[in-house]
Amino acid sequence: MFLNVDPEQLPITGAQLTAANQVLESALSATAATAVPVPAGLDTVSFAATAALALHAVTFYSNAVEGAIQLQAGAIQLGPTGVNYRAADTAGGGSVAQHNAGFTY
Repeated sequence: MFLNVDPEQLPITGAQLTAANQVLESALSATAATAVPVPAGLDTVSFAATAALALHAVTFYSNAVEGAIQLQAGAIQLGPTGVNYRAADTAGGGSVAQHNAGFTY
């Protein structure tokens, strides 16, 4: 398997991911308040539907926010990885040092 890496592109990609992450975070912030509807009526079905939709909203937004956090953590590491890759490549090395972005799963 052959992998062609352009280390100069890694910081640029990181900056693009950071910009995309800011758009994602803005969209999440703008839509979170309206994600749970107000009950349509005072009946059992309306309250049950609202509760079910609220549960889905909580699940969606908690996963989306975690994804945004991981996206930003990865984007931050692309700059240092590019520098490390360039240094290892210049020195004739065959590996790149690992950077820990603090990912949690």
